[in-house]
Amino acid sequence: MDAITVELVELEMAELLTEYGFDSQNTPIISGSALCALEDRDPELGEQSIRKLLSAVDEHIMPPSRELDCPFVLPIEKAFTVPGRGTVVIGTLQCGVINKGDIMELIGFGNQLKTAASDVQVWDANLLLWLSLNCSTLPELLWVISKARLLTSMNVLWIKNCTQNC
Repeated sequence: MDAITVELVELEMAELLTEYGFDSQNTPIISGSALCALEDRDPELGEQSIRKLLSAVDEHIMPPSRELDCPFVLPIEKAFTVPGRGTVVIGTLQCGVINKGDIMELIGFGNQLKTAASDVQVWDANLLLWLSLNCSTLPELLWVISKARLLTSMNVLWIKNCTQNC
């Protein structure tokens, strides 16, 4: 690609950013090629541009905050049993903090189970929570919560006590 084409693409990107309500003047636009980086050719267009991009992301995009002083809430995305270890539930942590040994409740679909967290691990931006219960399958869309966190009525679930969407 020649320099004029790159400049035109950058201008188009700036116009799109402005159109969607972003600050195009202070938003870095990095030109590069992931393919060049993967194939280890043209380092300026490949590896160096990817490093510039990652640096710009680190500098300009703030990670989302999560309320730590809120009671623990984890919607279950997957659950399975590991023989000899217990049940593992996987989900994206909404708010709160969990520690090994904490007492938890699994709720949903009119069910409520009490258990303890036997181990806590993070994998691929998800929380893996090992529970001290043997359950071959847990229905999806259950929630793992700390006590007195949720109100349930007529199969409707309300989350309370948080100022953010947790």
